[in-house]
Amino acid sequence: MNPILPLKAGKIILFKFNSNGTLTKTAANVAMNNGTVASIERGRSIETKELPDGNSQYPMTVRDLKVNDTLKVNMSSFQPALYAMLSGEEIAEETDVTMSLVEVEETIDETDFTVVLNPAYDGEGMLLVAGVDSTPFAKVTETPATGEFSVSADTLTFNSTDAGKGILIAYDYTAAEATSSALPETIKRPALHAIISSEVTDEPDEQNIYRSNTIIDRCKSVGELKPPDKKPDTDGWSYTLQVLKPRGGQAPVKTLIDKAIIA
Repeated sequence: MNPILPLKAGKIILFKFNSNGTLTKTAANVAMNNGTVASIERGRSIETKELPDGNSQYPMTVRDLKVNDTLKVNMSSFQPALYAMLSGEEIAEETDVTMSLVEVEETIDETDFTVVLNPAYDGEGMLLVAGVDSTPFAKVTETPATGEFSVSADTLTFNSTDAGKGILIAYDYTAAEATSSALPETIKRPALHAIISSEVTDEPDEQNIYRSNTIIDRCKSVGELKPPDKKPDTDGWSYTLQVLKPRGGQAPVKTLIDKAIIA
């Protein structure tokens, strides 16, 4: 076919191998809904060794020793499940999980001297209150005096002399449902099977559009694996997959272009 030009970054799907090394493309082994791909960069370098010829200024030959094929996927959005698969973390869906809110800014009501917590305090865990000058308020079970507070369900009650003051609150609450990912003490990133689905067009007129696949039989996340910074104007993030020795009879990297014109 004619030379081609990429039209889209493409979308990537990753599968974990079974414990016996076989591959089954099932929901239990897959990372889908991986977020928005900004671009996918494919790289290749070959480590070589020259064998000299003592009778010539040129080497007798150049031996190819090692091929480094990589795929760098640049993401605009972050998917915790994808990150967990790449990094070897354990991810789970949990219920009734203790979570924390830190430095919640509130103002003590000037009428009833209360602050209502939303979500509600869990009644057992951390509950800390301080003024904006960092002076702590003491938790009491009786009627609070100046600089003290009591708690009942989701309501903190203060003394009338503290009405209108700004405070900072840190406390524990219960999340009915939560997704958890836990990094194990011993890092073990798994080998993965990757498929990229995209579209290309052909030169010179760019009138025809075709579907394309890039299939990496076995690969593994390597190098820096850094989530996006926690800031309002967040940037994207990226991960790099290094191609590994394929399974018997499989190509390390295979590219397919469907000759059927889709547009």
